Amino acid sequence: MFYSPSARGFYLREIHGDNIPEDCLEISLEEHAALLDGQSKGKEIVPDETGKPVLADPQKIVPGYVSAKQIRLALLKRNLLDDVEQLFKSDRALEIDWTYATTFLRDGPVVKGMATAFNMSEQDLDDFFSEAHTF
Repeated sequence: MFYSPSARGFYLREIHGDNIPEDCLEISLEEHAALLDGQSKGKEIVPDETGKPVLADPQKIVPGYVSAKQIRLALLKRNLLDDVEQLFKSDRALEIDWTYATTFLRDGPVVKGMATAFNMSEQDLDDFFSEAHTF
């Protein structure tokens, strides 16, 4: 059994013949089985610094934008919706964005204003956007 870190895939000579990437590393069938077992339990198979396949926690992908409905439901869940709506009444441009935008960018002015007002760190914003994206 072989693993290619560039393709992030497994290869068998019996199946792939000579069509095996040059960067492949040989692993045992037991290692392969353990990796697949870990993957079935929610882990990712990724190459380590040497190219060997290892199990890792999946990387969280933070969405770049959410819909108006998603951001409002996430704020409602955190009991912040009324506070945000009040906050934007003091800035006409942000109030117009808040009222009429159909999507909100992670790095847009409305989100930046909200983050500043509520002392949200970059990690807090990532968590908020990841949560909002689920609505």
